[in-house]
Amino acid sequence: LKLAQEDGAWKVAWSDDAILPELAGGNFLRMDSPAIERQPIFDRNGNVLAAQTAAAAIGVWPAYVDLGVQEGLVSLLSGLSGLRYDKIATWIKEAEIGAYLPVAEVPLDQDPRRLDTLRGWSAAVVSDYSRRLYYGGGIGPHVVGYVSPIQADEAADFRRRGYRVDDRVGRKGLEQWGEEVLLGKRGGTL
Repeated sequence: LKLAQEDGAWKVAWSDDAILPELAGGNFLRMDSPAIERQPIFDRNGNVLAAQTAAAAIGVWPAYVDLGVQEGLVSLLSGLSGLRYDKIATWIKEAEIGAYLPVAEVPLDQDPRRLDTLRGWSAAVVSDYSRRLYYGGGIGPHVVGYVSPIQADEAADFRRRGYRVDDRVGRKGLEQWGEEVLLGKRGGTL
């Protein structure tokens, strides 16, 4: 460390490069800690009960749908979502003007051909994202549990434990019990 005499005493002449020479000239360090993928949960036969997967939220702008002409759009939404055709058609008819109608969330690999076809409809919306999917309609939800975002009042505690504020954490069942195993070890790049 560089020392300087000040008021008759030797003191450290502090500079950014005192810790690391590469910090001189206004350079800085940043920790890049990417989100980590939560591990899947399997049953005893190896069937997936819960897994992080690429998914798509599908929906429609009812104001741009003419049910007399665009029956194919409603059929496509029905086939992808597993909802009845008449139920979706009723939602579209009864929607408020200017409203967006969310229909379902589906895994991207469920039926990629139909999803691509849906993307071609101007009234349809297909938004890709990554999410925790519970297979089989959420078999044994009381045992498997669920994940949810970190709440504002919990953020400080979870940050001290190494979480990012945009992480999702296990709240009940196996998701909560196996939090450390399912989430794994966080790494990063300095």
